[in-house]
Amino acid sequence: MAKISVYPIIAAPILDDTVIGTDIAGSNATKNFLLADIITLATTTNQFVTLIDNNLPVYEDNDEAIDDGLAVNSIYQTSTGEIRIVV
Repeated sequence: MAKISVYPIIAAPILDDTVIGTDIAGSNATKNFLLADIITLATTTNQFVTLIDNNLPVYEDNDEAIDDGLAVNSIYQTSTGEIRIVV
């Protein structure tokens, strides 16, 4: 396997892309993980990813966010800047 620095950088990964990682429950075996599965894990286990230079959608309340199609566990903000999670 070549050094990681020689692999090309893609501009925008997609949810079906895989990343390499270590399965600590499986004798530290090296495995591939779907990017979509990593995002799901991060948003359904009360562990959140910090967004930098990203604008959250604005909704007045949970009902409005759901009515507009925001999924459960998605993050949004109110017009006053309060950060909330769709439940």
